[in-house]
Amino acid sequence: RRPILERFIRAYGPVPLYAAKIYTDFPLTDIELTLDDMDVATVLVGDARTEMLIMRDELERLDAHRPRDEGVSVVSLYDPEVQPMWAEISSRFGEGWIFPILDNGRLIGATEKWEMSGCVELRSLDLDRPEKLGGALEAVDRLMAYDRDNGYDVVRIREVQDKERGRAH
Repeated sequence: RRPILERFIRAYGPVPLYAAKIYTDFPLTDIELTLDDMDVATVLVGDARTEMLIMRDELERLDAHRPRDEGVSVVSLYDPEVQPMWAEISSRFGEGWIFPILDNGRLIGATEKWEMSGCVELRSLDLDRPEKLGGALEAVDRLMAYDRDNGYDVVRIREVQDKERGRAH
């Protein structure tokens, strides 16, 4: 069990303890006992400060890492980065074909995306930070690369920041 746990943590670390349980299907108590005899460290990850495991000899490389600017991206709800945000996304933006909008990994908005009438339609483009609209539109353009491969080359945006085209405010 020890070699399997070590390979898993080295390959995917930092990882939450429960991920090791799911991956290995070992009993949780066995995993905890095995980890006690291994050279692992616990680190706190993300805004939620999730406790995760990493091999102790990898800590120096982790500390030396400096993230690059990822900019604004539009991602699927199935993207692993937004999995912990599902409750917030659902409560803020409701149900539907919601695509979260992230700025360097932080939720700044969402859009409801549909493929219909020969084009991709964004029912709304809602942002917490309106100054990120340019970055969000560039992210939509990058997202369209996938849709172009499926035969859609037009995107129609029906509403931006609760303002419909032609509606006076």
